[in-house]
Amino acid sequence: MIRNFYFILLFNLASSQVRIGEFQSFSSYLNIYDIELSKDFLLYISNSGFIEYDYKEKFNNAISVDQGLTINDLNEIHIDIKGNYWIGSNNGIMVWGKEEKKLKAEFEIGIEKLTGFIDFNNLIYASVKLNGQWGLVEFIYNDDKIYYRDFYKRNDINDISKIIEFNDNIYIISSNKILSGNPFKEHITYWANPLFDINDDVVDFSSDENSLFILTKNAIYQLHSDNSTSVFFENNLSLGSIKLLSASSNNLFAISDTSIFQINKNKLTHLFTDPSLVFNDIKSDSEVLWLGTDYGLAKYSNSLYENLLFNQALINSSDIIEISNQGQLILASAKGISLSGWNNYSTQIIPAFISDNFNISKIDYDFGKKISKSIFNNSTLYLSMIESSSAGILSFDIIGNELNLVKRYYPIESQNSNSSEYTVEDIVIDSQDNLWASSSGNYNYPLSVFTNNQSRYFPANSAQNNIIRRGSPLVVDNYNRLWLFSLNGLLMYKYSGNILDPQSEKWVSEPIVEGVNRRPLSFGISKNNTLWILTELGLIFKELKATDSDPVAETGPITSSGNISPYFSNIPFDENSIIRFDPRGNIWITSKQDGIFVLDTNRDYWPNIEGINSSNSSLISNEISDIKFDADLGLAYIATNLGVSKFKIPFALEIDQIDQIDIFPSPFRIPSKYPLTINGVPEQSSIQIMTLNGTIVKTLNSNEINGYQAVWNGVDMNGRSVGSGIYLVLIISKKHKINTMKKLAVIKN
Repeated sequence: MIRNFYFILLFNLASSQVRIGEFQSFSSYLNIYDIELSKDFLLYISNSGFIEYDYKEKFNNAISVDQGLTINDLNEIHIDIKGNYWIGSNNGIMVWGKEEKKLKAEFEIGIEKLTGFIDFNNLIYASVKLNGQWGLVEFIYNDDKIYYRDFYKRNDINDISKIIEFNDNIYIISSNKILSGNPFKEHITYWANPLFDINDDVVDFSSDENSLFILTKNAIYQLHSDNSTSVFFENNLSLGSIKLLSASSNNLFAISDTSIFQINKNKLTHLFTDPSLVFNDIKSDSEVLWLGTDYGLAKYSNSLYENLLFNQALINSSDIIEISNQGQLILASAKGISLSGWNNYSTQIIPAFISDNFNISKIDYDFGKKISKSIFNNSTLYLSMIESSSAGILSFDIIGNELNLVKRYYPIESQNSNSSEYTVEDIVIDSQDNLWASSSGNYNYPLSVFTNNQSRYFPANSAQNNIIRRGSPLVVDNYNRLWLFSLNGLLMYKYSGNILDPQSEKWVSEPIVEGVNRRPLSFGISKNNTLWILTELGLIFKELKATDSDPVAETGPITSSGNISPYFSNIPFDENSIIRFDPRGNIWITSKQDGIFVLDTNRDYWPNIEGINSSNSSLISNEISDIKFDADLGLAYIATNLGVSKFKIPFALEIDQIDQIDIFPSPFRIPSKYPLTINGVPEQSSIQIMTLNGTIVKTLNSNEINGYQAVWNGVDMNGRSVGSGIYLVLIISKKHKINTMKKLAVIKN
C-alpha cells in the first residue's frame, strides 16, 4: 500500500506531547469473529484489530492500526508454521511477525471476500473471492520472506464458506457441499465431493487427529482417516440451530447463536445458554472451550462459563460523538452510551455472566434504529432518534460518570397518540435556548419547538406557499434565524418574542441554486454567518445579511462565466454526510465510504483534494458518522464504524500566551526518526535556535511552523547536524507582543 500523506504515525496521544498529524484509535473488541489457539496463548479478532491473550497471565495485548496494521474490517486470523499471524479481511491480507512485532507482509491483490487460512505442506492457503471468482490463494516462504505464488480458481462454484486440512487433503465447503483434493496432485478444478453418500446441505466441519466431523441440518457425520464414513449423531431438533463445530482430542463441541453443546456418539448434552449473547466462534483444547461472542472472549471449563472482557467502550460503531465540558468523550448508538473511562450504559439486555472488569449498566430507554443527532449543551446531552418507542428526543445530565434522564420530547402534539414509534431527524438549539426538532414521522407537523416544558408544532404548510420538508436538516444563523428545507428549496424562519406566542414571525423562501433543482443533504453556519449547503453535486454557500426579507447577499462559488461550481463536485455525498466546523472555522464534511473532506477558511482544499482517508493516513476507517473537536487541544474526534480516531490537527483556538509552550522530546537525541517539536507556539511567531553565547544556529522557516507547533530536525542553517550540548530556543510573537526563551538539551549519537 502506498501512503503518501504527510501525517506521522502515532505513538502517544494521552499527553500533550503529540505531533500534529498523529492519530490514535479507540476501538472495542467486543464482537469476536475468530479465535486461534497456540500453546501458551491465543489470538482473537474483531473488525478493528486483534488481541494476543496470555491466558496463564491473563494479559491482553491489542494490535490495531496504532501498532501498524494497514487493512481494516478484519474477520479471520491464523498462526502459520513459523508462528506468524495471518490476518484476513475482505479488503486484503496482512502477516504480522510475532517476534518482530510488526507487519512482515501485506497483500492487496483484488480480494473481495476472505473466509479462512490453512497451512498445507509448508505453504499457506487462503480461501478467497478474487476478481469475481472463488478459489485458493497460495503463499510461500523464501528466506523468511513471504510471496504471493498463485491463485487457483474454480469457475463452477459460487462461494467457499470454510477451508480445512485433513488426512493430507484440503477440504472446502462450497454451496453447502464438500470438495476436497491435494493441490500438489491436481488443480482445484478437478476436486470432487468425497462424501457422495451425504445428501444434506453441509453447514460446517471440524477435524481432530483422527476424524473429520461434518454438520448438516439433520445429522453429524464422521469421516475417518481410512476415508470411511459413519453417522455420529442424528435426529435431534437442536441440530437445526447449530452453526459451528469444534473437534479436539476425540471430543466434539458445538454452538448455536445462544447455546453451547457437547456431542458424543448419539448423545447431545446442553452445556450453557444465554439468549442475550451471540456466539460467533468456538475453539476447543484438552481442557477449555474458548468462545468468541458479541460480548468479547469467554471460556467454558469444569461446567463454568466465564466472560473475559476487559474494560472498554460498549459502543464501537458510534452514530454520534460528543465532548463534555470536562473533556469527557461521549459515544452513543442504538445500543447505548459509552463515557470515556469507560462507563457503559446499554439499552439492550446485558448477558447474565459478564466480567467485573467491564463497567456496564442497563438503561430502560429505547434509542430506536439509530441516533440521528446529538447536542451537548450546559452539561446536558440531547439525543434525537429514529423509530424510538421512548421519545423523539431524550436529554440526559452527565455528572462525572453518572447518566440521568432529564426529559423526553415528542414530535407530535399528544404523546398518548396511536404512534408507537417516534422519529426526529435533526435538532438544534437557538440563541433563546429553544430546542427545535424536525421529523418525518408526522407529515402534518414536521417541525417542533420545545421551551420551558411546553411545545409548539408547526404544520407542514406554515410557510404559506411552501411545504416544509419532512425530516429536514436544521441550522440557526448568527441572527437567530432558523433555516430548513422546503420541497422546493430553502426556508428561513424569523420570530420575535416568545416562540410559543411570538410577537411577529416571518417565513422567507430562497432557491438553493436559481433555476436549478438541487437535492440538499446537510447544512452548516460558519462563524462569519455563511450558510454552507451540501448537495448531491457538492458544496455551495450563501453569504447571509441581516435583512430578514432578503437574507442572502451572494451564492457561490461562481466561475468566471457566472455559473455555480460546487466544491467537491466529484465526491458521492449522501443523506448521511454532515458538515462540521473546526475551531478555526474550516469546513469538515463526512462521507460513508471515502473518509473526510476539508475546505479551509481560504476556500482551499486541506491538505489536498483527496481529503483524509485510510489510504493516505492512519484513519481507522473511511465510513464516517460524526466529527467533534477539542478546541483547546487541537484534536478532532472522528467516529467511524470501526471505532474512534483521535487526530491532532493544526487548527486549535488561537494561542496568545507563552505559558503553554512545551518542547519534546527532552533531551533530543540526533539523528532521530522524529523531529523535535515545540508545542503551544503563539500565533505568527518567529523561532530561533541559538547556542548559549547567542550564536544563531537555525531560524525556523514557515514550512517548519504548522499552526501552534514548530519542528526542528537538529541541523543548522547549512544542513549539518549540531553537536551535543545545551541550546536556547527564542520564541517571539510580534502579533501578541510576547517572547520567551527556553533551554534545550541535544545529544548527538
